[in-house]
Amino acid sequence: MKEIGGYLELERFSGEEYYPDAVAVNNGRCALRYILCAKGIRTLYLPVFLCESVRDACRRENVQTVPYHIGPDCMPEFDREPEAGAWVYIVNYFGQFTDEQILSLHSRFPRLILDHVQAFFHRPPAEIDTVYSCRKFFGVPDGGYAVTDVSRLKPLPKDRSMERMTHLLGRLEGSTAGEFYSAFKENDRSFAQIEPRAMSSLTHNLLRGIRYDDVRARREANY
Repeated sequence: MKEIGGYLELERFSGEEYYPDAVAVNNGRCALRYILCAKGIRTLYLPVFLCESVRDACRRENVQTVPYHIGPDCMPEFDREPEAGAWVYIVNYFGQFTDEQILSLHSRFPRLILDHVQAFFHRPPAEIDTVYSCRKFFGVPDGGYAVTDVSRLKPLPKDRSMERMTHLLGRLEGSTAGEFYSAFKENDRSFAQIEPRAMSSLTHNLLRGIRYDDVRARREANY
């Protein structure tokens, strides 16, 4: 049953999220864990230049990792080709890869996961598993997307985000980022312990209220 009355709730935004067909989860590292689990990946080649949260996600899913180096152009450099059955994790560090380069990498590494955590507006090429993070681009408490053609065996429980809003609401009300930076860092540290869950109703709602064209234009102007 749906409760009515009492008091007015937060307004429900009617816009559309940027990736409405993706699997919406609670953060970027959980998006990776979703793909690792859904695809049954056991070995993943990771670049040495990488956020520790990716390695932690692999450890939590009991995935063996093999390091590789990248060149000045951020392209992978392998001493030998990855072993049969292994997957390769490619990071689009600055959104610098073109679709042609990504498709060339996919041709070379058919089992490929693309990290678009720092390239939110770069849409995933067809048939390539891709990971996105919402917090890296927008003022939301959490959220991530997994683009994949495989579903988990059972649905994820839904996350709750209201306790992760303190630093966002404080800054919105006119306080400085410095005043609430400790709350932001505490929120950031909390993600190391959470399990994959479906994106919360609060984060879904906030993402439906974003004017994505404006954000993208501002990001490009800043760059």
